[in-house]
Amino acid sequence: MPDKLKNLLFCLLIIALSSCNNTYSYWPVEHFHIDDSALADKELVEIIYYSDGPLAKDLQDGFYHHAVVISSSKDTINVLTYPNLDLNNISKTNTQMVFYGHPRVKNFRNHLKSLPQELKGLSSELDTANLEWVELDKVARNTKFDYIADNHYPTVIGGLQKP
Repeated sequence: MPDKLKNLLFCLLIIALSSCNNTYSYWPVEHFHIDDSALADKELVEIIYYSDGPLAKDLQDGFYHHAVVISSSKDTINVLTYPNLDLNNISKTNTQMVFYGHPRVKNFRNHLKSLPQELKGLSSELDTANLEWVELDKVARNTKFDYIADNHYPTVIGGLQKP
């Protein structure tokens, strides 16, 4: 077999193999049925699906998608969140989280080791009820799990943190 043909086949093989591993894409936010009343602030939920996503370079990389069961009512809904350190600890035995409808500066501050003392003081004075989430237009999607993620449950946007 000529060397040019071998090189071409090798390149095609590399392209095919690299595309097999890329299971992430995005849905537009409009794919979801946003209903702010579907979940109360500080409600305990059980995560049954978590999209994870490509490593976020910045907030513009999109929301992460979770399907959750509300502990009090047993209803299933979707929650769209920003990447969060607590979400990296989800496992089969660690799926309970608390939903926050507003950014929780005090809770977030605990994840920052090098936050200067003057900023710690300022963050404790913020009125989190008046803070708003950054608006994003896409949601991370793991195409391997579309059979779970592509649903018609009501959807809220907020934060999930360990109880």
